[in-house]
Amino acid sequence: NGGSQRTNPHKDGSLMRLFNSEYFDSYLHMYYLYTKREHTGVSDYLVELLYKRSDLEIDFYLPQLCQLALSNICPNESSKDPPKQLSPSLSQFILEKAARSMLFALKVYWLFQSTVEDKMGKFSELALKLHTEA
Repeated sequence: NGGSQRTNPHKDGSLMRLFNSEYFDSYLHMYYLYTKREHTGVSDYLVELLYKRSDLEIDFYLPQLCQLALSNICPNESSKDPPKQLSPSLSQFILEKAARSMLFALKVYWLFQSTVEDKMGKFSELALKLHTEA
């Protein structure tokens, strides 16, 4: 091995087992969406699982989902370049749900509009962009 660390062969599958278990509730879903947001594959998989959540669960966590969608967009070093998203799948999920429900679209609009009005630095610009898409 020459000093290289051994990896646990069960480690990679442990998250998948958790995500597919009965213990993986909405709270854990939001927790892992946040903590694994920089891991594109895991993040995209978690967003796919959002489609299986009830509208009531999504609605309950909508403020967190909108904030997470904004935090997934990172400003590039050059201000003239458009922002780069860590994973666009969460923004797409929110916009797809908004396209299917006027009530959901209004809630998303209000949440992004409140961020714009709070003038929260980089988030205001990004929220304005997402709020006009909703």
